[in-house]
Amino acid sequence: SNTDLNTFSTINSQDNIGHAILLNLAQNFALTDSSSLLNFGADFLKTTTGFSSIDRFRSAEFERDWNIDHQLNGSDEQLSEFWVEYKNANSFYSKAKAESFEVESWYKGLKTSITGWNANKIFTSTWDASIASSADTSYDKTFCRARFAIEHAMGVLNFRVLSEYENSITTRLNSDSLLDRSFSWFSLKASVGTPDSLVAKTELAYSYREDFKPSQSVSTLVGTSQEFSLNGRIISEKSGNLSSSIGFRMFNPNKSVFPDIGNQEQTALARMEYSNRFLNGFWTLAGGYELGSGLEPDMEYYFLEVPAGQGVYTWVDYNNNGIMELEEFEIANYADEARFIRINIPGSNMVSVRNNALNLQSNINAKALLKDEAGLSGFISRLSNQTYYRVKQKNQHENLWLSANPVVQNPSDSLITSMASNLRNSFAYNR
Repeated sequence: SNTDLNTFSTINSQDNIGHAILLNLAQNFALTDSSSLLNFGADFLKTTTGFSSIDRFRSAEFERDWNIDHQLNGSDEQLSEFWVEYKNANSFYSKAKAESFEVESWYKGLKTSITGWNANKIFTSTWDASIASSADTSYDKTFCRARFAIEHAMGVLNFRVLSEYENSITTRLNSDSLLDRSFSWFSLKASVGTPDSLVAKTELAYSYREDFKPSQSVSTLVGTSQEFSLNGRIISEKSGNLSSSIGFRMFNPNKSVFPDIGNQEQTALARMEYSNRFLNGFWTLAGGYELGSGLEPDMEYYFLEVPAGQGVYTWVDYNNNGIMELEEFEIANYADEARFIRINIPGSNMVSVRNNALNLQSNINAKALLKDEAGLSGFISRLSNQTYYRVKQKNQHENLWLSANPVVQNPSDSLITSMASNLRNSFAYNR
């Protein structure tokens, strides 16, 4: 690679050129059983200081797997990998790897991992696990992750159990005390649903999760959460595509150890989406609606004085006591009176809110019907129109209709926490 940060100067250009080399070695061994295959291999990657890739050539979670806090692209790096894999026709596969990774003189890491799957007449299972130990100039880190899933098909129903685990341990060099950045969690999810090949697909799922954080240098349970969800989807060329989901989540914090984590939280969310194409694509319509409830920090605010004309609000001392009170600030009518701005900060109290959102999208394309490119027909075929509308709201209404209706937006309603709407239309010729 050639990366010249200053093309107008030849000074300090010795690091413009960077090199990288990737070597792969693989050897296959046919076993006595003709359906089985055993493979060995090694990979070696070396980059020099200054190397910069045009496109990312590593996996999306490469840095996270190696417990590196920032994205890598261009430095003295060396990655060595040795692997062995075994495959038996279409029934079993497994691959084990041992890796070593170094970045200049500030990072060294070792990682072992195993992935695979197994399929038989009763169930299908998949697994993926890894453990990485690393050290940089300040910390010792260990990162473990594991994922195991098992599936069983019975008629038109698929049963699935998924288990996931992550554990990140960070300590200072020559110390065994856990730092606050350490974490650990475990989740278990069970679901039953119909296969993707059916026109109508449904899934009912339940999941359980535990989260851990350090407390007095010991990994301690933060809280547990449970979630129930029901998802459905219908795909039809004539009637369009319809999908919906309903979820309910309960979080129970460990307040005896973490008193500032908040109270028990219950969150609900329902969402429905629809899309369809009419007249061979002349009109495409899509829309979605969602409704939910949960907890969020109560917003507190105060007013800060700024030079006249640079603010938004003015202060009117209605009771003539010389004290600036929150209810005495209002939007200024004239620029010279705009001497205050409002600063919003999250409060310490949690309030129950209900949120809703509606979005609609419409696309009209005349070319889908008019194929003739000459004369008036050709002129009309180049016309198109796109419309997008979205409105959302958070409120504290107890009435179901008021809490679920995002279209009714009254700025003076004190029970409305926030609201926003957006309407955009684009009419074009020969887009």
